[in-house]
Amino acid sequence: MILDLKNKFSRNVELYVEKWKVPYIDAILALCEEYKVEPEAIAKFLSKPLMEKIKSEGQNLNLVRKEKNKLPF
Repeated sequence: MILDLKNKFSRNVELYVEKWKVPYIDAILALCEEYKVEPEAIAKFLSKPLMEKIKSEGQNLNLVRKEKNKLPF
């Protein structure tokens, strides 16, 4: 059940981004508003690939720290 919701919501986000040409973060917020759900509650319904896209987007906007590639010395 949860997996089905996760896939469905993630697909809706992808479709919204394609249709409206908006960033993933904005698409998620718009869908949360449309479904009347708090953004914090929707986190568990995001797929791993979608989370990676959001993280990358956040790093590009300087909202999330970029990971530094460090050698394990």
